[in-house]
Amino acid sequence: SGLDCMDWFLSSDLMEIQGAEAHYSERFQRLPGLLSSYPPPPVENAVTPASVPAREPGEVRYISLQSLYKLLPAYDSVFPQIASRLPEARFWFIAESSAAVTATFQARLQRSFAELKLDWRKHCLFHPRLSQQEFFGLAKAADVVLDSMAWSGNNSSMEASACDRPIVTLPGVMMRSRHCLAICSKMGLSDTVADSLDDYIAIAVRLGKDPAFHHQCVQAVRANKHKLYNDQEPIRAFEDWLEEVT
Repeated sequence: SGLDCMDWFLSSDLMEIQGAEAHYSERFQRLPGLLSSYPPPPVENAVTPASVPAREPGEVRYISLQSLYKLLPAYDSVFPQIASRLPEARFWFIAESSAAVTATFQARLQRSFAELKLDWRKHCLFHPRLSQQEFFGLAKAADVVLDSMAWSGNNSSMEASACDRPIVTLPGVMMRSRHCLAICSKMGLSDTVADSLDDYIAIAVRLGKDPAFHHQCVQAVRANKHKLYNDQEPIRAFEDWLEEVT
């Protein structure tokens, strides 16, 4: 925080690199797991939004569940690069409450797709703001979740995992870019964790082209997602830490 009045920063051990204390002005304490006892999202009450179209033959649905301001211009090329290798790729986004923010992002997509001589309107669909149950329904209607680079999804990744969706993620050095990595690690999964931007694109394309690999990843999430929820370990560790320092 950089604030003199803050003494400690408590963080998730799974979300931090070795030596992460150098990133903080506060005294630094790691707690095990994901730093939370997250309740299972009630995805059984999911409702498919009216904005979800009928599936086209061969269509592969990629979804970004993040707010558009988390999708940085440096990574705009990811979407057309996937589409250039998989013409059936469709990318779903959720519009911002600000029409100007949505329009700015759409203009960026238009430019990045045009650089590869592709029409962004053929590949991209913007859904309106949704209720919580519609959000779950949208995640279930997609095939693959594309995590945002540099600022990873946390709540959305916990919710997408509850919907059995595989998530492609590219962790960075800072904790904010490693939420989804930690979630995958907690489940014991690594097949959709990329080590470079090219690898991120390759994994996303493989999930679209290789049905067996996609099925394997879905089944792995389904079998291991229970490890994410109602975890008491960080709570007990927090209690122990409080007793130690107070």
